[in-house]
Amino acid sequence: AAMVLSLLLVYMVMASQFESFLDPFIIMFSVPFALGGVILMLFFTDTNINSQVYLGLIMLGGVVVNNAIVLISYFRILMDRGAGLKTAVLKGARARLRPILMTTCTTCLGLIPLALGMGEGAETQTPLARTVIGGLAFSSILTLFLIPVIFTGLEEIRKQYKTRRTSITSVALVLVCLLAGLSMPVHAGETKKITVTEAVNMALQNSEAGKIIRLKRENAESVLGLEQSDEKLQVYSEIGASDSKTEEDMEVSLTAEKSVALKNIVGLKSLTDLVNESTMKITLLDLEAQESGLIQEVISAYQKEILTKKDLELAEENLERSRRFYDEIMTKSKLGLTSISDEVGAEAQAAAAETSVNRYRQLYRLARISLRQLIGVEAEAELELEPVAGAIDPHKLVLESLRREAWSKRADLRKAQEDVYRSENLLKLARLSQRVGISLNWSMEKDDFETGVALTNQNGNDTDEWRLKGSVKALPYQDPERIGSDPEGTLKLSLKWTLFDGKARRERVKQAELLYEQKTTELSKLQKKIDYDVEAEFFNYQNKLDEVKNGAIQVRSKKIYLDAAEAKLKLGLVSVKEVLDAQADYHQALVNCERSKNELYLAEVKLLAASGLLTPERIMQSQK
Repeated sequence: AAMVLSLLLVYMVMASQFESFLDPFIIMFSVPFALGGVILMLFFTDTNINSQVYLGLIMLGGVVVNNAIVLISYFRILMDRGAGLKTAVLKGARARLRPILMTTCTTCLGLIPLALGMGEGAETQTPLARTVIGGLAFSSILTLFLIPVIFTGLEEIRKQYKTRRTSITSVALVLVCLLAGLSMPVHAGETKKITVTEAVNMALQNSEAGKIIRLKRENAESVLGLEQSDEKLQVYSEIGASDSKTEEDMEVSLTAEKSVALKNIVGLKSLTDLVNESTMKITLLDLEAQESGLIQEVISAYQKEILTKKDLELAEENLERSRRFYDEIMTKSKLGLTSISDEVGAEAQAAAAETSVNRYRQLYRLARISLRQLIGVEAEAELELEPVAGAIDPHKLVLESLRREAWSKRADLRKAQEDVYRSENLLKLARLSQRVGISLNWSMEKDDFETGVALTNQNGNDTDEWRLKGSVKALPYQDPERIGSDPEGTLKLSLKWTLFDGKARRERVKQAELLYEQKTTELSKLQKKIDYDVEAEFFNYQNKLDEVKNGAIQVRSKKIYLDAAEAKLKLGLVSVKEVLDAQADYHQALVNCERSKNELYLAEVKLLAASGLLTPERIMQSQK
């Protein structure tokens, strides 16, 4: 009873903390396996069951759930950040493996002296320690495998049906509130912090563009499966009946057929298989390039929102500074210390600053909408963007190394290489049409079945690769007059040699040759373009680095000049116009500096894209 009560209390506490009945239910699956570890430990250590063992079991009810709590809570955190179910489970289990092992090992190692009976009176506590060690170790090992599997299965079921039963208490509470005329307060959505890595993952998982890429990838795999289905076993049934004045005939048959390329039998791939696989690879590489383009678009929109927000903040600071300076000028004008031009200049400066704030406010709103559309969330969702960190160490940049990376990892280059390989195989297939068509058939008919085997290089009216075709036809019911018509079987050899086909074979070979030459030329052109792109983006990145350094120097210089001008104005050594110009120059220097930082990061992204290194993994690694 005490054990059941302790488990019930543990479940109630977890349900209140998780605000869910499902997650604690999954976590409680780790408790029964602790009992298996306890039994094994007591058996191998020859320990009797006593009150200390029961105390250990009660303790285990609250201890073994900790590892599952760590896993489930982290799974939920990753899913709230936009990760998919499988991604969250794999990443969460990998990230929480070390903490779980550390806590389990420290607990077990701490109880070892007590389990060995060291010290005065330790014998009485030995069963308790052995119980906890056995149950905790055994349950922790199984938890690492069991909990992710159960969580994934139940989450998929929950998402499939999307139905949750409301408890009787909740229904009653709602009815009471409605009858009493009480209104439930509606709170605005909390601001959620996201990183550029999470934004990219959300775009790939939630946006329309990411969904289109996934559907195209699945369709490419389906097309390959459809092309390969011709070489798989096909079974079909036929029923035929005829009725005339002279005779009546009826036949029921079940036929199994299979055709396989001769190269496949000896463990090689046929030219048709190679062409089909190349077609799928070309599609997947094209989708990989589209995915890289989507990543680059999301990063640009992410950085644009950060930049416009910073521009808005700088514009608001400039507006506040302009208004404060305008108030000082108007105060001095009452004392007759300023001229009309000074007052008008200060007023114009404040009006221009206010116009700039309104403009940047609109730009910031448009940038917010653009990013949220790309990552697939509501336009009014409150997101706090974490600042981005560079993924490249400027001191380790080597142009030749980037060029080699581009040659090996650029998706468009690998697609062009696969195009050349596919066109080469198509040319080989086209040249097969110039050979003599040969078909060697053997068939046998018995009372209740027919069978046949054919070795041929003909495919319709064209000559193709050598293929082996076989068929078996069962005849459970047929016309009695046909029974036993061909007991020995038939061997048939046919040769097909097309004498004139309107130059179709020659044109087919010519087209394949032209296609191969075209793809080879396109590959050579793309290789030169990639070399140019990498070098251009490399020097553009170096230039942006210099602009950032120069921008920081300009900000410091304009700030010193502004402080000096304001100090001289108080002494009457400079005019108001000079101070206004200094304020405008300082604000512009701040804007240019922030813009240079933004352009530096975008130049870095373009350099990664040109080098074929712009992947979600690389972006995630740069943010750690």
